[in-house]
Amino acid sequence: MKTNQIQNNTKWVEKELGEVATFFNGKAHENEISADGKYIVINSKFVSTNGSVAKYTNTCLSPLKKGDVVMVMSDIPKGKAIAKCFLVDKDDKYSLNQRIGGFRSTEINSSFLYYLLNRNQYFLAFDDGVNQTNLRKDDILECPLYYPSLSEQNRIVSVLETWDISIKKFAQKIESKKQIKKGLMQDLLTGKKRLGGFSEKWETVELGDVSKMGSGGTPKSKNEEFYDGGIPWVSIADMTAKGKYIYSTFKTLSKEGLNNSAAKIYPKGTILYAMYASIGECSIACVEMTSSQAILGITPNPERLDPIFLYYHLSSIKERIKLQGQQGTQSNLNAGMVREFMLDIPSVKEQREIARIIETSDEEITELEKKLSILKEQKRYLLNNLITGTIRTPETLSTKLTK
Repeated sequence: MKTNQIQNNTKWVEKELGEVATFFNGKAHENEISADGKYIVINSKFVSTNGSVAKYTNTCLSPLKKGDVVMVMSDIPKGKAIAKCFLVDKDDKYSLNQRIGGFRSTEINSSFLYYLLNRNQYFLAFDDGVNQTNLRKDDILECPLYYPSLSEQNRIVSVLETWDISIKKFAQKIESKKQIKKGLMQDLLTGKKRLGGFSEKWETVELGDVSKMGSGGTPKSKNEEFYDGGIPWVSIADMTAKGKYIYSTFKTLSKEGLNNSAAKIYPKGTILYAMYASIGECSIACVEMTSSQAILGITPNPERLDPIFLYYHLSSIKERIKLQGQQGTQSNLNAGMVREFMLDIPSVKEQREIARIIETSDEEITELEKKLSILKEQKRYLLNNLITGTIRTPETLSTKLTK
């Protein structure tokens, strides 16, 4: 927080949190939890997941009002929940749990107070990275706050809420597109709906009959000459970070490293399939590469099976395969199990057209996600600068935003 820039402006004042807000603690709800409860219990899990994980109660031990700001007071070392806040959006809806602090202020706009307190660096400094962080009431109330007049607070909130509305709309649009894509996959990959111009009967095959499979491997020692040799070596981390298409990897093997392992070179177009750790995740090799032993390389017979069609098919059954892999004592698959996967396939020409349609849907989602990322970055920039006074809002702004 750039204190000097604010202090040079007489319209901004500095006070401690305890001077501008009333503090109250939540109460233990462990014995009052009910699956069909009327009230949402605001605990650390609820706040840290932005309300997506909730418990309920019929006994409101610590009622909250619309406009209250609540904050997580305890968390593990380096945790992401400590000092994370939630702004209460409705009366008679929530009950505050223990170790969650609540604030009410008549001097500061409740939304502006939320922006000031949420993961404030003052509170994060109490986390030593070793012990559990437990924020004390006295320390919390000594938090320094810098803020302008109520009218400027309202203008700042209006700006940030404008971005919040856009972010929410984009997120909803992305979710809608994902549901459309899910429906396309369910219909097109199973033959439930056929594309115009195609009428040939689909056939049922074992994956092992229409593809070749190769195992990955790791050099038996950490000899430096086995690495950095230019042969891309795919790990689960590569698949997680790079997604559908993989052109390069975090690590590479030398020829000596390849020979020192059980790994095989996969040709371009091979499906990289996670056998454990992230069971069922898959990517497509866009150049020749090899992989760790956690990954199976599946190379489709080009006369029978299109690689992108196979990628989408394997993606569509991921959740079922995860359960299959977890039936034993270890959560993993083996090549024999994958070879026996049964799939219904049309002609390669129809496979490619199906893959093209689903891929177009994928690309639309990716573009929307890029735009959403830009909006979030803009919001982050505005938040950091508006609530510190680095960027000021003109008095005519509220009028412009409502036109």
